[in-house]
Amino acid sequence: MSICPCCGAKIKADLRVESCHACGALAVGPPLAQPDLMLPSYGRSFAVGGVGAMLLLMLLSGTVAALFERQPLSFAFWDVAGAAETAAWRLKWLALPLSLVALWAGRRVCARVAAEPSRFTGLRVARSGFAMSAMVAVGIAVLIGVTVPARLRQRETAARAARMPSLTRSAGCCSHTRRGSSRSR
Repeated sequence: MSICPCCGAKIKADLRVESCHACGALAVGPPLAQPDLMLPSYGRSFAVGGVGAMLLLMLLSGTVAALFERQPLSFAFWDVAGAAETAAWRLKWLALPLSLVALWAGRRVCARVAAEPSRFTGLRVARSGFAMSAMVAVGIAVLIGVTVPARLRQRETAARAARMPSLTRSAGCCSHTRRGSSRSR
């Protein structure tokens, strides 16, 4: 099976003997020879590197945005760590799945580039993009995991505070019931 150079149709016939069924083209000479020097491809490596850099930039810009939302602005360690936790929670549904897909694709590209250095180049770029994707995935998971116990404590405190007014009302110890007020809450 070959592809017609004129229209791109897939044909089973030899164009030197028969014409293309789609456009009627015939071969006017022998096929072109392979080039003497094949240059290696760098597109896949740069794609992995670019995606890794984009993910890291996304997490860093989210951290900076969360840092500037805090008042007063402070660059102390715990303020930056809190801003990073906020950014991780905001980006968990976008950056985490993207980084996992980038890890899978980056691993395949790195293996392919390392296996065929004559066809592909940019192994260091691909590995650095893979490392950046891994840093983002692990960083988001750690930043979210660190805040889970604090969020559970806050949820428990809020639930306890929400139950408290109903308990005090049912016990009859609210100030408006003591004073004889008839309004209800």
